[in-house]
Amino acid sequence: MHVVIRQYGRWSAVAAIAMGAAACSQDMSTEPSAATTGHPMLAVGTAVIPSGATQIPIVSGSSIQFCGSNADLTGATNPSGACVNSFDLTAALAGTPGNPGWGAALPGSAWIGAQANANEYRVPTGTYAFQTTFTVPAGATGSGLNIAIKADNYAKIYLNGTLIGTHNPAGDNTGNFTTEQFFTGGNIISGVNTLRILLVNTRVHPNETDPSVLCPVVPSAFDYPGYDRAVCLNPSALDFVATAFYTPAVPRAYAFVVGDVTYDGVGDHQYFWGAQWWKNNKMSGAVAHGVAGFKGFAVLVNGSCGSTWQSLPGNSSNPPEDIGHIVTIIVTSTVVKSGNQYSGNIVRIAHVAQDGNYRDNPGHEGQGPVVDEVCPLTH
Repeated sequence: MHVVIRQYGRWSAVAAIAMGAAACSQDMSTEPSAATTGHPMLAVGTAVIPSGATQIPIVSGSSIQFCGSNADLTGATNPSGACVNSFDLTAALAGTPGNPGWGAALPGSAWIGAQANANEYRVPTGTYAFQTTFTVPAGATGSGLNIAIKADNYAKIYLNGTLIGTHNPAGDNTGNFTTEQFFTGGNIISGVNTLRILLVNTRVHPNETDPSVLCPVVPSAFDYPGYDRAVCLNPSALDFVATAFYTPAVPRAYAFVVGDVTYDGVGDHQYFWGAQWWKNNKMSGAVAHGVAGFKGFAVLVNGSCGSTWQSLPGNSSNPPEDIGHIVTIIVTSTVVKSGNQYSGNIVRIAHVAQDGNYRDNPGHEGQGPVVDEVCPLTH
């Protein structure tokens, strides 16, 4: 049997991260590692994405959700209130005076913030939560996430509530908060994964707050009425490019079974699944006692025409929930039973256009006309 798997192309952020790496001149040796910090983050760097893996690009932009601000936010606690779209500050720069010195965003991304004028001296110090999600299907292996990030002032990166890295530049100046840092996280789960980045707006490093440090002197271009030195209004923004990746589970080689006596080629209507399978399928060869327990689904197909198939009784064969419109069927001349296992030979393999009634329980029968044959071909 020939199994065709369609792999849908996705844009890859690997090239963007590689370009960022070439431009990054900061010494990464001072970053914390799993060995020195004790929390389950991987060493700073970029994991090699396995060949053939599915890649999910994640980039900062207005589609990234802003989920509130609070000095007590953590990566494991859901922010209170509704999340809203972030502001695309790269686009906003063109319509506001001055520039805080962020420079160009990473390729394909945008500087984002919690408010439209976040590139001005109007953002209070504190922690701002940004998040997005991505989905990994059940059974996937080799999963991970690579991220390159810039932050003004610095950021904490959480993957499913686990801290995987802290963008923590030495000081608050353009040369530091526009430098990419690289992190890799491996605690991916099956289903929905949450990437949450906490952006900390502060004038002080490495602490989030320090009352002894005065707020900045506001340049004349940002000297807005109401600026309050006591609360340190300050520009603040986030920029990142990430790639989540995984290797999909190998699909099972399965099919449904029909009898060779009741099979009559292209156009013939077939009953391939259901409680009455044994009444609707006749075989020319030996048929074991107890065949009524077999409902038509072959768990294991050991090859093409001339080979064999195996299965289990009823729902214990674990038939798929969704079989699509075109269904592969095996034509068999015999059904053998050994213990609770059924098996037989493969005389033909064909495709049926199922009528839509199928469900993964024998009470919903699967039927339909044969549309073509795989082997041996009928001329």
